[in-house]
Amino acid sequence: MEEYDVIVIGSGPGGYVAAIRAGQLGMKAAVVERSELGGVCLNWGCIPSKALLKNAEVLNYVQHAGEYGITVDNYDADFGKAIDRSRKVVKKLTDGIGFLLKKNNVGICDFYTFFFLSFRTRFLSIVRNPFQIQSIPLDERDRLDLK
Repeated sequence: MEEYDVIVIGSGPGGYVAAIRAGQLGMKAAVVERSELGGVCLNWGCIPSKALLKNAEVLNYVQHAGEYGITVDNYDADFGKAIDRSRKVVKKLTDGIGFLLKKNNVGICDFYTFFFLSFRTRFLSIVRNPFQIQSIPLDERDRLDLK
């Protein structure tokens, strides 16, 4: 059974940074993620939304190209390609997080593997809606409130 100094629940913007920092400080760290690295923001919220907004911005420029002295005829907006582009942006960023975790010797565990891990000192949960797993006793030293 793997044993860690710190286990971070969630690989969102707070979680992966905390796990990487723990690794940089010499702790054996792992991040537990139930879905994709990067959490909701990177995979389904902020980042894909911003990528799609960029597509809309470019389309708006094309539609108003005449205001810039440019004539554009016969353009086509393909929403499927816009979605594909946003997924490529997300993949590039999630791959980068995976690289940084590996570079800093941070283990990556899925949520179900988490129950078979052992940790020596700290359990850190950085999530928007924190929860406590009843089988793991926590005291105030183990909690970090990000309000």
